Amino acid sequence: MTAKLKLISHALCPYVQRVVIALTEKGVPFERIDIDLNNKPDWFLKISPLGKTPVLVVGHTAVFESAVIVE
Repeated sequence: MTAKLKLISHALCPYVQRVVIALTEKGVPFERIDIDLNNKPDWFLKISPLGKTPVLVVGHTAVFESAVIVE
């Protein structure tokens, strides 16, 4: 069984768009969760050390920085 991917994002973030395009082109299913960067949820700040999007959550592991996620 594969882990369900969750992409924590902001609607206007160009780095998120890079990840969305890459995942879509590769046919990788994911759930997109948009957050308000002006009012960041506490759960987001616990998984994102810089408080920035995108963050890809794979199981219990958070991967951040769009270049790393796309890699």
